[in-house]
Amino acid sequence: MTDQGLTAAIENRVSSGKSSVSDRPAQQSSTTSNKLLTFIVATALVSIASVILALPYRNLLFPSVFHASKRSIALSVAGLNPTSPIVVATAMLDEKPVSAKLDADIGAPTGNRTPVYFFSHGGPTFMYSDRDEDGGDLGAFKMLRKIGKEIVEKVRPKAVVVFSAHWQASEDQVEVNTSEISDLIYDFYGFPSFMYEEQFPNVGSRAVAQRVIDQLQSKGIKAKGVSRGIDHGVWVPFKITFPEFQALKVPIVQVSLFGTDNPNQHVALGKALAPLRDENILIICSGMTVHNLREMGKYWGSVAPYSKRFDDTLERAISTQVGTAREDALANLIETNDANKSHPTKEHLLPIYIAAGAAYNEKGERLYTNQTSSLAWGEYRFGSLINA
Repeated sequence: MTDQGLTAAIENRVSSGKSSVSDRPAQQSSTTSNKLLTFIVATALVSIASVILALPYRNLLFPSVFHASKRSIALSVAGLNPTSPIVVATAMLDEKPVSAKLDADIGAPTGNRTPVYFFSHGGPTFMYSDRDEDGGDLGAFKMLRKIGKEIVEKVRPKAVVVFSAHWQASEDQVEVNTSEISDLIYDFYGFPSFMYEEQFPNVGSRAVAQRVIDQLQSKGIKAKGVSRGIDHGVWVPFKITFPEFQALKVPIVQVSLFGTDNPNQHVALGKALAPLRDENILIICSGMTVHNLREMGKYWGSVAPYSKRFDDTLERAISTQVGTAREDALANLIETNDANKSHPTKEHLLPIYIAAGAAYNEKGERLYTNQTSSLAWGEYRFGSLINA
């Protein structure tokens, strides 16, 4: 029967209320179809219920699948193909975290020494400085973008070790993040909801974390590995510096500060990790050169006198002295009235002491600053570029 004939026959049956096929077989077919549909729906519902009930136990029942899925989601958000070289080089969560080559290279001098950077990172609004400078600093934003290009194209590290003002451990021990996929910590409050949805996909490395722990312990500094997310003192400036994770392509390992305000203790922390620089591991320290949130409103639209004085005094100590002379100058500086006004609490200042320790005999260069209200946005590089 032609298509036209079939169509005409169907229309004729509909209009006449009759069928060329007996009613009973049609009813049986309909009944069978209904039973089959009921069976399929019931089976699907049972399957869905089983999955839901198993969710709390997904780690135990399907560890490889669950962890691989979590990692694949993170890498997808990063824009990475799970089969790309950087992803292949970073093994599954249940396996070795970094490439065999990276593992083999850990602890091996490269003949080059990486610089050390200090970032002033502001708050979460810093991410949007190119759209609304009221929430951050456009000049600092542009400088971090420039530094990121410098790191990717000239430094080309095989890993990054980072310190943030927002992680302090105990008085006599530091902690090292050994996680291979770290969730973000949204450690800020009262901001628009979309800021708590920002992402910075990242990979860590147990091998690099253990190298850090071993190096610290070899210098008499207590250190232990922990599993932790990365706080906004890392991921906010890193989102600016490396706007796409593909640009960095190396593990990030965060290390805590001590839980003290002792300047020499933090210089020693940096000194202990200085040998990592000879292994092509980059050290970045993140804080603020002036950080007094309490008086931002008081000096809004102007500059607190202590902000300028302290920021400039800090720059002179960093850029004109090295070694014990600089360490002494920094130890004296943290005790001044301007320091106490610029940093009512010292956690945002101490990371630059770690940077000064990691580059103990090398001068620092202030690449940018802006003193505004009761803040200052100093961005620094210590040491010289490898491939300048």
